[in-house]
Amino acid sequence: MTTDLEQTRIALDPFVTDLDGESARLREAGPLAAVELPGGVPVWAVTHHAEAKALLTDPRLVKDINVWGAWQRGEIPADWPLIGLANPGRSMLTVDAPTTAGCARWSRRRSRRAGWRRCGSGSRR
Repeated sequence: MTTDLEQTRIALDPFVTDLDGESARLREAGPLAAVELPGGVPVWAVTHHAEAKALLTDPRLVKDINVWGAWQRGEIPADWPLIGLANPGRSMLTVDAPTTAGCARWSRRRSRRAGWRRCGSGSRR
């Protein structure tokens, strides 16, 4: 069974020939928009900051590409032009807890060691 949202998927233009129009359609769709990526790949796009923050901090969200149904079923080829979006490599944004906490600790240790914690003018990077 398909939902009304899925029936009105917004096909994203890979060349972004009408950024204002496409952005308006995404905003009009609400905080969760049914989107079709190039190659006919159906996905959901979170269009509002508050909902994105809530979603990204929800432990029920699975970010690992290996549990994405379309990837498991072979519907997304390894040479898909946007594979870098779906599989950019392991990072705090693409792994699920508890691994994420370990990445965050590692990142904090590295930034302290490199002196990147300084803020404001005159900070060294």
